[in-house]
Order: sequence, then structure tokens, then C-alpha cells
Amino acid sequence: MHRTALVVLVLGFAFAAVMWVVVVTQPGRTLLYVPFLIAAGLIVGAWGLSVRRRAAAPAVRTLRVTPRALERSLVFVLVTLLLFWGTSDYAQALGRGAAFDYQERSGLLPTAVVYSKERLGVTAPNVREESAGTDAAPLYRYSGLRLLVVSGGRIFLLNDRWTLAQGRVVVLRDDGSVRVEYGNASAD
Repeated sequence: MHRTALVVLVLGFAFAAVMWVVVVTQPGRTLLYVPFLIAAGLIVGAWGLSVRRRAAAPAVRTLRVTPRALERSLVFVLVTLLLFWGTSDYAQALGRGAAFDYQERSGLLPTAVVYSKERLGVTAPNVREESAGTDAAPLYRYSGLRLLVVSGGRIFLLNDRWTLAQGRVVVLRDDGSVRVEYGNASAD
């Protein structure tokens, strides 16, 4: 049991160390799940260390802070940070995938025409500003937009033919200061 625990301890920590070296030396080639693998290596190594210590000496229960408690706290903090790192990488990958999907399918989103009493200063490509009012009652019309989503009191719009390289997201308050007409994308 003592030797097996030593092997598990060494393999777990060595695996975590090798994965960390891969991340540091080749950051562009790392996979999304590498932080989770490092965390798993740390957990396995810490478990091997715990089993090895239990096999060597019987457990003594105390309430004071011991080096073992500090080790466990350190492993817990490192694993928690690694899990946040891995989750962040995964969320970024999902976001990039969604952006590529929107780029490919932006023409399928509903059209949007925005009317405002004040100039909005929208400078996104393919968006046209037209004066639709009079000098006494100005009204500006913005066309060439696609509805992305309405959320949190905001209207998120993409410009026509939106791309990752040249597109913009137009964000307007959904508070009655603008009027938005939505249309069917297939009717265009």
C-alpha cells in the first residue's frame, strides 16, 4: 500500500507538472481541457500523499492548523483556480464558436429599422442614416441592421453582412427613446 501510494503521488504530481510545462512552453497548442487535467493530477497526487501518510502513521485528530491542513488548503485553492481557468477557456471557445455561427447566419436574423428623434451616430458598415422628419420635428431612420437579441433593457443589433473582422454590435436602450421595427429576414 505504501509503494502504491508513492507511485500514485509521483505520477499525479508529475502529470500535473508536465501539463503545466506544456501550457507554458506551447500556449497556442494547448487544448481546452488542460486546466482540468492539471487539476486532476493535483488531486491524484494529493490523494496519493494522503494515503501514503495514513499508511505510515495512524491518524491523530487535532483542531489546530497543521502543515497537512495548509497542504489541503493549497491544493483546494489551486484546483479551484484551475477549474475557473478551464471554465473561462471553455466559455471563450463557446463565444468564439457562437460568433463564427453569427457570421455565417447573420443574414437569417430579423431585419431592424431604428427611428430616433436624436442622431445616434451609428458608424457600423452597411448602416444607412436618413432624415425622415422636418426641421421642427427631426426624426432619423437607421436601416441596414439585424436584431441579435433584446436583453437586460438593451437592444443588441448587428450591421448587415456582419463579420468578425469588420462588424459592429450596436447597443441601444430599450426605454422608449427609440422605436425599432423588426422584419422578416427572408422577405429581403
